Amino acid sequence: MMSKGNLLGSRTDHVSPAEETASLNRLLSSLQPDNFPETDPSDFPNASERLGRNAVAWAIRLAEMVGVRTGPIGRQPSSPLGTVAVALEKTAVQFLLAFASDQIPSALTANQMDLIRVAVQQNIPYQELGDGFRRLQRRWIAHLTEQIKQHRLEEERMVLTERLIARGPSFFDAHIDTVIAEYLRQCQQRVSNEAADLQNLVFAILRGELVPERVEERIGLPFNGHHTGLVLWFDSEYQAYAREMAEIARVAAFALGCPYHLLIPGEAGKVLLWLTRTTPFPDDVRTRLAAVIPADGSLRLAFSADRPGAEGFRRVHYEAQEAARVARQTLPYHTVIDYSDVRLLALLTQNPELARWFIQDELGGLAAPGQNNRDLRRTLSVYMANRSQVRTAQELFLHRNSVGHRLRRAEALIGHSLNVRSNNLIAALVMAEALDIE
Repeated sequence: MMSKGNLLGSRTDHVSPAEETASLNRLLSSLQPDNFPETDPSDFPNASERLGRNAVAWAIRLAEMVGVRTGPIGRQPSSPLGTVAVALEKTAVQFLLAFASDQIPSALTANQMDLIRVAVQQNIPYQELGDGFRRLQRRWIAHLTEQIKQHRLEEERMVLTERLIARGPSFFDAHIDTVIAEYLRQCQQRVSNEAADLQNLVFAILRGELVPERVEERIGLPFNGHHTGLVLWFDSEYQAYAREMAEIARVAAFALGCPYHLLIPGEAGKVLLWLTRTTPFPDDVRTRLAAVIPADGSLRLAFSADRPGAEGFRRVHYEAQEAARVARQTLPYHTVIDYSDVRLLALLTQNPELARWFIQDELGGLAAPGQNNRDLRRTLSVYMANRSQVRTAQELFLHRNSVGHRLRRAEALIGHSLNVRSNNLIAALVMAEALDIE
């Protein structure tokens, strides 16, 4: 047990709540700031009623000792320093309230939220934010401990000290946890907002509402370069994390020698990617991109390569989107789709309903379902490409007579000679195979 002459005094084993409250009130009434603060304690009416005007002034002076309210800028609440100052004053008053009551504030004030916003805007790491509050904890607890040491009733010092030990660290632990959680939330919100702003900016360029060169710095790539546009998506339920997609974009840019790349979310779970370089792209773009995506086939990729200038930036996007559409409709097992390979099919199938009507009109009975008609359409497609029954028989491993028989049956189902509207016939055959009219 401590001696009577100990600076903190001796602790009574049985101190009633009323006695502890009386000791606390006597300490609060003794708190006097060395200089009256710039902030009026009446700005904290609830705290002033509970703690007393002078005690609130003393707490505000704790915050002012940090030194952020120095000079005219620090006295402006709208300035970053002013924001920090006001938030620290709120925190200091909350600290004294937590010491004086059994409750620790669980929510941040608007000023404290502003302090975190300033930290996020200035890219201050949350570890530094937490370390700063820990320094405040040591300093403010030390100041309050000194006041307790000077408390006029020696027998009350131990009770007050134990109260500070129980409430002071708990207040800062809870406050720092809340601050860091809010910091991380605001960081995530900032990233989301920046991504949304970038997405809106790019879409405005694609719609022709903005001159690309005027926003080049915000986009982060030179529009006068050579562009390759990509659309990436998953056909399975698996969804990649943003960090994983960013890594794929980085690797793709490296594989194609692109110092610039732009990645934004698209619609329906798709991701849009532009790769840009100052010189033309190599001829093996498809091969290099195929080496980038996962080998399990979970990720699919459609692209349009090497279009120059601002118009090329827009063009590769729309062409890659069309390649992706065709792939999802007609190429379920292809993981890398080059627009140049499906350009005609993309044009022919932009409106699926019109495309089906076109097939029905041009193929007649040959458009009907069934394996026999499918074989006839396949034979006719090969024949229309080479116009030789011999070559068609060789390619399909059929007898020449079988080819002739199939062509006559197909012509009968179509209802007119194969030489009538032959271009339409070829297009209808291509579309029928692509749209799987079965």
